[in-house]
Amino acid sequence: MTREDVTVVVDAGTELSAATAADLRSAVADALRQGRTIHLQLGSVVSYDAVGMGLLVGLRRRIEGAGGHLLCVNPSPALYAGIRKLGFHRVLHIRLDVPEQPSRPPARRPADAGPSGTTAG
Repeated sequence: MTREDVTVVVDAGTELSAATAADLRSAVADALRQGRTIHLQLGSVVSYDAVGMGLLVGLRRRIEGAGGHLLCVNPSPALYAGIRKLGFHRVLHIRLDVPEQPSRPPARRPADAGPSGTTAG
């Protein structure tokens, strides 16, 4: 697998602001060394400021300038409202339906076990 094939998930945490911008920039830079597609998890963001919002656009430019792709994943309702209000939804790639964790097949219940203790199927 090449670096171009790897997707790296970065969690923005609960705050997207001037106070957290340097840490997020650093985390994204580290992620870019691992893979070219960055999924920035934004579901936990409860507070943000203008610097944090501008950072999203700046990260997109930086990542795409390096040949990568930034996907803003599941922004919190408050953050998504701010993104739309500023018109950033026109320049950011946003997905609202990405699962937080990879899907797993449903677990079988013990009642599904066959007579020898193996599962049916």
